[in-house]
Amino acid sequence: LYTVIVYPRSTATVSGGSDAAYAASLIPKDSAGYKIATTSMAVFTRMTDSKCPSWSQKRGCISALERLQKLILDMDAILMKGKPLDDAEQTFYDEVVDLDSKINHVRKEMHDQVENGDITAFEKETLLEQNSERIEMLKKDGKPTSKAVQRKCLLESIDPVSPHKLKYEPEIGKLRKELATLLRVEANAKGRLLTVKETQTLSRKDEILDEIEELEFASRGWFEDDGTFKLRVEASRSKF
Repeated sequence: LYTVIVYPRSTATVSGGSDAAYAASLIPKDSAGYKIATTSMAVFTRMTDSKCPSWSQKRGCISALERLQKLILDMDAILMKGKPLDDAEQTFYDEVVDLDSKINHVRKEMHDQVENGDITAFEKETLLEQNSERIEMLKKDGKPTSKAVQRKCLLESIDPVSPHKLKYEPEIGKLRKELATLLRVEANAKGRLLTVKETQTLSRKDEILDEIEELEFASRGWFEDDGTFKLRVEASRSKF
C-alpha cells in the first residue's frame, strides 16, 4: 500500500516572474510537445490528423509522448517519496491528460496507414529494415517468423506515395519563378559589365534565396526527422 502526497500548487513567484511563466520553462506552451500533452483526446485526434499526416511524423509523435510519459512517471516517483514538485513541474503535472490513450491512438493510426499503403519510399525502406531485423531476432531466439514474414510481403507489395508537399510550396514556387528570371539575366550578362538596371535587378537574388530558405524551414512538420524533411525539400526543389 502506497500513499501519494499531492501538494497543492504554489502561487509563489520565481525570479520575479509569474508561476505560469516559470512553468512554461519546463516545456514551452507554444511547443508541439506541450500541445499533445495537454489537449483533450478529441482535440488531440484532430490535431494529429492535420499536423502529423505522415507515418514518420506519427512515429516521432509517439517518441515524444513516451518521453512525456517518462517525465510524468519521474514526477510520480518524487511524490511517492513525499516530496513536493516545484512550480513548473506541478503546473505541467496537473495539465497533462490521457497520454496512454494518445499513444494507443497514434499506434493504431500508424498501423492503418501501413495497411492502406499510405507510406513513402523512404518510410517503406525504414519499415522493411525494421522487419528484417525482427525476423533475424526471431530466428535467433527460435521463435516463429510467420507473422513477420507476412508483414514483409505486405510491405514489399506497397506502391509508395509521394512525400507531402511543403506547407509553403505555392509561395516558394512564385519565388523560384522570379529567381529563374534573374538567373537568365545573370547568364546573359556573363562576359560583360552589367547595366545599372541589371545590377538593380540582380540585387534581389540573394534576398529571394534567403526567403526560399526561410519558407522551406518553416514548412517542417511536427516531429519530422531530418531525413524525411530533406526528402520533402528535395522533392519540392526538383519541380523547378
